[in-house]
Amino acid sequence: MNSSFLICNWYEKNKFLLAYSIENVFIWDSKSTFSSLDFFIQSNKGKHIFSFITYDFKNQIEVLNSLNPQMFDLPLLCFWTAKSVVLFDEKSKKFLEGDKIQFNKNINNCIKKFFTELKSTNKGNFFPQISKKEYIEKVKNIQNEIQLGNTYEVNFCQLFRSDKNTNISDSLAFYGKISKELKAPFSCYLNWDNFELFCASPERFFKTEGNKIISQPMKGTSPRGKNQIEDEMLYQKLKTNEKELSENRMITDLVRNDLSKFALKNSVKVEELCAVYSFTNVHQMISTISCLFDKNIDFSTILKALFPMGSMTGAPKLSTMKIIEEHEGFKRGLYSGSVGFIKPNGDMDFNVVIRSLFRDKKTNTIFCPVGGAITSASIPDMEYEECLVKIAKLLSLFNE
Repeated sequence: MNSSFLICNWYEKNKFLLAYSIENVFIWDSKSTFSSLDFFIQSNKGKHIFSFITYDFKNQIEVLNSLNPQMFDLPLLCFWTAKSVVLFDEKSKKFLEGDKIQFNKNINNCIKKFFTELKSTNKGNFFPQISKKEYIEKVKNIQNEIQLGNTYEVNFCQLFRSDKNTNISDSLAFYGKISKELKAPFSCYLNWDNFELFCASPERFFKTEGNKIISQPMKGTSPRGKNQIEDEMLYQKLKTNEKELSENRMITDLVRNDLSKFALKNSVKVEELCAVYSFTNVHQMISTISCLFDKNIDFSTILKALFPMGSMTGAPKLSTMKIIEEHEGFKRGLYSGSVGFIKPNGDMDFNVVIRSLFRDKKTNTIFCPVGGAITSASIPDMEYEECLVKIAKLLSLFNE
């Protein structure tokens, strides 16, 4: 575990943050409590604290379970401080915290690999773990749950898995390629024991500055066009698509409600509703909701109010998570969980782990989950195609 490290790209514009090796660590286990989590964070105040939170941590917040088979073995939640924290780009590096000498050679090697072009092709073939027919049947079953009034919207996911011939020749160079080609604003790479995360997320979970917090749920997706005219047409089509607008508004309302659990009175507001942003391979509809909060509240208060993020569950959250468990044949693990950091001044920034690859180094298996919002207006065939659009660019980095 001492060789574990994290790279993320949203600490400072055009820079990457590297947290190298573990100094102090809090791993959630059967004896853990929210008080012990808050104590760890408070005890390390003034340092950079890094974190990953798996989707299945929901079971510690609500009376829920996850009985489906897991993709890989990973703690439910982990917070840690690093022995060295470095901010870098292609031309420079700056030590923000920790040892400048002991790991300097290792850190230089990481940075060099990150900016090195892959010398050999990554090989990989990915196969859905349920057929298109099974997927459509499950979507129809979910729509029946909607008709019965058990839910309004369900983020239903399926799993793609690599074959035994899959190969990543150099993990850091591969993440560098993902970062360069997909230009995802919340991308990260996590190396943790026998596990690797390659994340190309376009979505923020939440960010705090002082006593203000914003959350930016993403609902509504369209492919990019083959030319400028088609691209503009698809952009405008998404912007006015009533189904996508309805999905986004529903989750925006859910997030407003979640924030109100700890917000100062009358401070919750929607700063931007259903705005469309363009990324490398997709257009996405994003809303921004904010509130003010008492700076003295514990981290666990925020976590229990907001997690899991509504964009990855649906609404209402509790009953919908039960429906997800019944219809998905796998534990999500870190997929639709979060990776993030707490700065020395207490400000926080956490992403949503989507558009990601998860590698089990012991078996050399790579998993790629993907999903989308199912409503009564969903057309099952189109939902399936949207899943393929979301992961197309990521999987295209194999066999180039």
